[in-house]
Amino acid sequence: MNNSRYYLGFNMVNGIGPARLDRLIERCGSIEAAWRAGLPDMIAAGLDAKICAALLKAQRTLDLDTELDRAERAGIQLLTRDDGGYPAALAQIPAPPPLIYVKGRLEEVDGWSVAVVGTRSPSTYGREAARRIVGDLAGAGVTVVSGLALS
Repeated sequence: MNNSRYYLGFNMVNGIGPARLDRLIERCGSIEAAWRAGLPDMIAAGLDAKICAALLKAQRTLDLDTELDRAERAGIQLLTRDDGGYPAALAQIPAPPPLIYVKGRLEEVDGWSVAVVGTRSPSTYGREAARRIVGDLAGAGVTVVSGLALS
């Protein structure tokens, strides 16, 4: 079974990051069981009421197959920490992201990369400065990693 569906589901729930997800997986035994967890397991894993409510709602309303199809149609590959293609350097950081979205291909040369982190509502100057810096870095062969912000 492809577990990326469950990681994708969790990634769509506000407040569940790597540490909380790891506690829930440990409590439930697998990522699939964690996705299907009930309120008692969520509470035992240390999730607060707001996050429990968000997760319970996501379990009821998210169609994981539809979300997987949407990513595939957009040309996005989903890589989990369990996948062989997950970047080794990223896996070594404390609390690595359980799921990353890859548009294009990851290659050995991508170990030399820079992450772009910013605001969802940049100023005109900020947007232009980021565009120039990122363009120059990409032109020099540096892989640019983005969190997929809206702008």
